[in-house]
Amino acid sequence: MNAPHPTPLRRDRNADRAEAERLVSELYKQVSLVNEAAERETSTVALAELTRLSTDLRFAADLLYAYQAGLAVVDPDPVTGCYLVERIDVCHALPGESETVLMWSATAPSEPWLGWWDGTGWWYVDTQPAVDITHWAHRPGVGQ
Repeated sequence: MNAPHPTPLRRDRNADRAEAERLVSELYKQVSLVNEAAERETSTVALAELTRLSTDLRFAADLLYAYQAGLAVVDPDPVTGCYLVERIDVCHALPGESETVLMWSATAPSEPWLGWWDGTGWWYVDTQPAVDITHWAHRPGVGQ
C-alpha cells in the first residue's frame, strides 16, 4: 500500500522574506567569526579549511539574500544544473508583446504560469485572460 502524499504547505512570502533576512544576517555574522579565527590561525591546513568555510557561508548568505529579494529557482538546466530567474515587477517593465514568459499573480504568488503580454493585457498560454499579474520573468534559456 502506498503512503499518501503529504499536503503541501502554503507559504507566507512575507514571513519567508523576514526569516530569510534573519538567516542572512546570521550567516554574515558567522562569516565574520570564521574570518576572525582565520586571522589568528597559523596552520596552513586549518587556514585553508577556514577559508573554504567562509566562502561557503558567504555563498549561502548571498544565495538566500537573492531568494528573499525575489529570485526563484526553477527546473534545472541539464547542462548547468540550475537557473535563477529574476522576477520583474509589472510596474517597472513589461515583456515584449507576444513573448511567452513566466508570470505570477497576486492570487498565486508562488506559482508561475506561462503566458504573454499583448500590449493591453495578460494571457495564459491556453488563450484565457490572466488577471492580477504582479510579476513576470523571461523563461530560462529562451531568447534573452
